[in-house]
Amino acid sequence: MKNIKTLILSALLISSTGVFAQKTTSDSKQLRKVENPQRLSVQPVSKVQTPERLAALETKKMSKELGLNSVQVSQIIPLNEVFQKDLATIKTSKMMNTAKVEANKRIAETRLSKFKEILTSEQFTKYTGK
Repeated sequence: MKNIKTLILSALLISSTGVFAQKTTSDSKQLRKVENPQRLSVQPVSKVQTPERLAALETKKMSKELGLNSVQVSQIIPLNEVFQKDLATIKTSKMMNTAKVEANKRIAETRLSKFKEILTSEQFTKYTGK
């Protein structure tokens, strides 16, 4: 009788160990999902990407890659600023994702048509990659 009790008790211990071991594994996975503490910190003002800053960076890149002259640069800067502000507005809006995608397409097409008026045919071809 004592042997049967010992056998049943040892079988319960072995099976319960497996259950606890599985639970501990999932708990450790949850612990690893902690956010990166650096991501939660506030960025310095110089690192914040405002629409104006993004437009300036994009214009600088376009100028370098396409060889824009000063007149073209002065015409493209306001277009890029408007484009970046519109993108920021859409991003923070409460529109559904499909509506956001459509709005982004419309803005990009408008911008592209204005670029076509400003850039030479070679520059435009290089810009669009066609």
